[in-house]
Amino acid sequence: MTGPANARPGRITLVMAGLIAAGYADLEPLSVLNGPRIPAVFVAALWGVIIAPFLPLACALMARYAPLRLPGVVLVAGTICTAVLGALITLVAMMDGISAFVFLEGSTLTLAVAGGLQMLGGTAGSRKIAALLMALPTLTGLWSLATVPAVALSALRLADGRPYCIGHHGVQGPLESWAELRGLSLYTTRTGYKSTSHWYLHAVLIVQEKGGISVWNWSFGAMSFTPLPHPGRLLVSAGSECTPEPGFLAALAPV
Repeated sequence: MTGPANARPGRITLVMAGLIAAGYADLEPLSVLNGPRIPAVFVAALWGVIIAPFLPLACALMARYAPLRLPGVVLVAGTICTAVLGALITLVAMMDGISAFVFLEGSTLTLAVAGGLQMLGGTAGSRKIAALLMALPTLTGLWSLATVPAVALSALRLADGRPYCIGHHGVQGPLESWAELRGLSLYTTRTGYKSTSHWYLHAVLIVQEKGGISVWNWSFGAMSFTPLPHPGRLLVSAGSECTPEPGFLAALAPV
């Protein structure tokens, strides 16, 4: 028997939506809203970026526990609007530099929101479409979360009890929370200029040595920090982003 109850999202779909929220959520754009006044259209876009990771989970909860069901024409229109807005916001975000990670985050988050809307269709067909649309975003969210222990273990291994810190290349100040260690928060948006001197790194590990410091570059390919023997040869030199301190990771806030 196929009925509304059977068309409700199952636990797996709820878990998928939860992983997307945990892997993608970013409140950093709020700092832009607290700065100088910006045009209303950009304010709306920023709020969309902030809220989007939570929409699939909100839709999954409503579809499972509330009687809300959207007609097919509304789902089609909503999916089209989501695709257009997602593409536009992603393109604007890439204007600072062509980054594969920006494209990955923007495109997969757009798929996740579209999948969330499909869960409100109230049919087994729309539920299957939702699961398909959310599959890649779920894997991306898992990868983003898996980066946290990878970064922590690599940093602890290389520091080996010495003072250390982790920061974004070219940004003064260390990372301040564990949430910043997620893959979708750790990457740089300026990876499009990969020449010998215009190469922006994702994140740097700075370790205090007896004769100075050693600088390490986070590599997503190796999923570990790799040596950076000549940090001063980059257009924006690496190694001054933060000051090494004992137990750096232990002092990080959760989010």
